[in-house]
Amino acid sequence: MKKELLFEVIGGIDDGYITEENIRKKSGNIAKYAAIAASILLVAAIVVVWGAVENKLPPDIDKDKFFDDHLESVELVTYNDAYYQIIGGEDVKTLKKFNLPSRITEDMVGEKLGEAAGGKCEGDIYRYLPYGESCNAVCLFSEDGESYKFALFCNFIHRDDSIYETADEMFAIYGVSAAEDVASIAFDGKTITDREEIAEIFNAICSSEAMGNAQFQQNVFGGRSEDEQQRLSTELAENCAEVRMETTAGVVIENLLYYRTGQYLHWSLNYYKTAVQIG
Repeated sequence: MKKELLFEVIGGIDDGYITEENIRKKSGNIAKYAAIAASILLVAAIVVVWGAVENKLPPDIDKDKFFDDHLESVELVTYNDAYYQIIGGEDVKTLKKFNLPSRITEDMVGEKLGEAAGGKCEGDIYRYLPYGESCNAVCLFSEDGESYKFALFCNFIHRDDSIYETADEMFAIYGVSAAEDVASIAFDGKTITDREEIAEIFNAICSSEAMGNAQFQQNVFGGRSEDEQQRLSTELAENCAEVRMETTAGVVIENLLYYRTGQYLHWSLNYYKTAVQIG
C-alpha cells in the first residue's frame, strides 16, 4: 500500500495545518522526515491522508517519485478491528528488526484466532506460539492453512479522531502487564536495561494522559497563528526521539515517537502526555 503518509507522525500536524510553504521550509530535511515516517513502520501506511498531502506538495515535486523514494509498499490485513502488516520470509531485514525467524515451522503455529482480509489477500490469523497466549501483536497469517507469514500489529482502526487506547491497553497487545515484562528501552540508539530506569519510564507512560489526534491537535496547535503552527511542527519533528522496546519474551515494540517538545508520546495513532520528561 503506497501514497499513505501520516503527516502527524512526521511533524504532529493534520491537514488543517499542512501548507505548501511549510513543506517547502522542510524540504531540506525531507529525507529525514520521510525516514522517520518509514521507520516507525507500520503506522506510516495505516491512515490514508495521501490526498491531503498530495494537494499540499509544491508543484515542482514529483509526487509519485517522492513517495516511491521514501516509503516502501506494505501489505496490510484487518483482524479484530485492527491493522496487521504481513511479512514474508523474503523480507529478512524486517524480520531481523523484529527478532523473528525467516522460516516458520509447524511447532510455531498455534490455534486459529480468526479471519483476516486486505486489499490483496484474505486468510486466517493463527497464534504465534513462541510468544505465548498473552501476546497478540505478533501472529501468523495463512491463505491456505499450509504456508504461513508473520502478521504484525500496526494499530487499532480509529473511525473517529477522538478515539484512543490507553497505554495499558496498548501494552497488553504485546503481552506486557508490568514493568517487569520489559527487558529494554532504547531512545535514539541509547539502550536502557537498568530495572529502576525501565520502571520509571514504564510507569510514566502508563500514568500519562491518553488522547486521540483531535485533542492532541487542539492542545498543541489550537489558537495559534499559522507561523506559530509551522514553527511548532518543525520543532516537534526536529526534537523527537524514536523509541524501541523489547519485552522479556523477545517481542519488539517499535512504532513509537517521543516528542520532547510538550512531552508527548505518539504510539499507533494514540498520544500520551507524560507528566515528566522521559528518556
